[in-house]
Amino acid sequence: MRQCSECTACCEGWLRAEELDMRPGKACQHRVSGGCAIYPERPEDPCKTFRCGWLQIPELLDEELRPDRCGAILLTGRPAAGFEVWRLVPIGRSVTEQTLLRFQELAESMNMPLMWTERADKFADGDASSETYSLGSDEFISALKWDFSDEHVWDLAS
Repeated sequence: MRQCSECTACCEGWLRAEELDMRPGKACQHRVSGGCAIYPERPEDPCKTFRCGWLQIPELLDEELRPDRCGAILLTGRPAAGFEVWRLVPIGRSVTEQTLLRFQELAESMNMPLMWTERADKFADGDASSETYSLGSDEFISALKWDFSDEHVWDLAS
């Protein structure tokens, strides 16, 4: 079983966890330079239950796709518009082009829709706005546009 090692991307504030007062630009209140200050007593949810995609599917994701190395956290098991999708959460404002290309290739080889976001320039100041992008089958894109018609969801395949 794969271990996080020194990766603490999920604790650095790129994911949201209201109970830990954590959001993009604001790390978990319990994060310290060596990891988690309350690790033995950390909460069940989200800390003990969360497993990023890099931990879940080691047969597909090599060491370079570990979140702290590639600049993105892969979330699995997050359906959208009735489809199982992979979601990339950037470490910082956006996913790097190199990382995005790697995940696009993997998602395409698995016939898995892929979604990712780019945050506003001032996300660290509390600006929660972002753009969501998606790639997938025509059926997925059509369903996604229907479900999220009031949001900015961009189909990069067209």
